[in-house]
Amino acid sequence: MDTEALASVLEGEGFSPYQARAYVALLELGSTSASALADASDVPQPRIYDVVRSLEDEGYVETYEREHLHVRVPSPEAVVSTLRERVEDLRAAATEVENRWTRPEPRTHEVSVVSRFSTLRNRAEAFVGSAEHRVQLSVTPAQFRNLRAALAGAHERGVAVQLSIHSCPRDAATDLPLESVATEARWREREAPFLAIIDQHRVCYAEHVGSPREYGVVVNDRTHAAVFVWYYLSTLWELWEPLLEADRGYPRTYVDVRRAAHEFAPHLQAGEDVLVHVEGHRVETGEYCEFAGRVVDIAYEGRDDEDDGPRSLQSLAGQASLVVETDEGEVTVGGFGAVIEDVSAERVVVEDVV
Repeated sequence: MDTEALASVLEGEGFSPYQARAYVALLELGSTSASALADASDVPQPRIYDVVRSLEDEGYVETYEREHLHVRVPSPEAVVSTLRERVEDLRAAATEVENRWTRPEPRTHEVSVVSRFSTLRNRAEAFVGSAEHRVQLSVTPAQFRNLRAALAGAHERGVAVQLSIHSCPRDAATDLPLESVATEARWREREAPFLAIIDQHRVCYAEHVGSPREYGVVVNDRTHAAVFVWYYLSTLWELWEPLLEADRGYPRTYVDVRRAAHEFAPHLQAGEDVLVHVEGHRVETGEYCEFAGRVVDIAYEGRDDEDDGPRSLQSLAGQASLVVETDEGEVTVGGFGAVIEDVSAERVVVEDVV
């Protein structure tokens, strides 16, 4: 290490530039007059005495008189000890930086397994209680009753609630107070898993009642939840008999852009104007946005421009988006997890069809 580099290190430990240069020069000279030290270190003569006294006050040098003021380093141990402590601090800091960088980042995304159904049910109840946009639920009548209060609260907040009632005769399903807690409901006589999907990113899943394996899976991750959404729509929803239909009047709210595109197609084909209000987030920035406009086109794989009958499997998996004409221009609108559209919609409200 050269002289300048050593002086720079000392400055980093609190030495002033003049102190550092004087101390490094004195290490090489051993003992010398203050005047000679000023010449050797390029410290101005008028400043050298103040510099020497400040170093002496810190315990780094000592002075003595021999016709003129002389100065020497009695021992470098004070500085060496400080530097070694600093090295240990830096080494520890470097290790801590590495540890913190490699440690898994705290995230809200998780997948966990629970061993008791009661635990899963409690998690589902909590998720429903905090739902903002949509609840999709597959339950037996008994499970429905356990979650009824949470579902009623979500329904009152304007959350869209889809119920798939299963493992019971039709009469047992129709006797449930569905209208007070659900937007839509369907009935499946066969057994099915317990499944709760909240806002398309939180999931509670357990095998059907009577299964010898009592365990459940809790998911808090949009990517993994998409698999359960597909399963719910294709297996537990689209093919089964409706018990409660969504209100068909206007304004009409959609939280599923795929369904909106499916139902808008006949109106566009007939030359009608579908006037909508969209709430969601910009795909590029994540910024919240809302706007009104007229649907002028749809992109919908598997479309048949028919309004009745279940949607095809292709339509449940492929791209589905709307093109909305606004005062500022056309905006492409996709659903949850949209990637190529301008906006990821959380809610599309049809104000009217004219």
